[in-house]
Amino acid sequence: IVHFAERPLKRLKAVMATRHMPPREAMIVWSKATRDPVDDVRLLAYAMKDASEKKLAERILALTDALPDIPVRMRNSYHETIAALCWELVYHRLAQGAVSEHWLQAARRHMERVLDPLAAKPVLPAAPSRPDGDSWLLYGRILLDSGDLALAVNAFTNAKAGGIDEQKILPWLAEIA
Repeated sequence: IVHFAERPLKRLKAVMATRHMPPREAMIVWSKATRDPVDDVRLLAYAMKDASEKKLAERILALTDALPDIPVRMRNSYHETIAALCWELVYHRLAQGAVSEHWLQAARRHMERVLDPLAAKPVLPAAPSRPDGDSWLLYGRILLDSGDLALAVNAFTNAKAGGIDEQKILPWLAEIA
């Protein structure tokens, strides 16, 4: 509708409907709508994109500010949540260019705090107190988006060892290949 509707009101309603969509899918519509000849359509698309980005950034900032006061045993959980939110900004294409790189690096730093000293080497399946497969999967996806393919393969290997189904990991390994 945003691409082909002749009436601006119809395009405006289509942009409004994206509030019910995941941000990654809505971003496709918002990107097209930001080039609309009608100001209302353009401004609404920018506002929706900005609101989505702002909501994630505020959650990241709130969690980051709370980190010093969090008991040590809970810090890894906070770091992992912050990393996931940073990566979500990139994954949903809410950040572009240098800003995207900034969020990827922040996500990577937080995940490395969770995974260190394990991040640099494979983990044996019987290793005690190692991070779960979901942590390794997130780290692998962050590394893949960062272009660090060798470490991404290692992270996906650790994710599999941590219990993630191989069928879930294979698409990421195929992308690396």
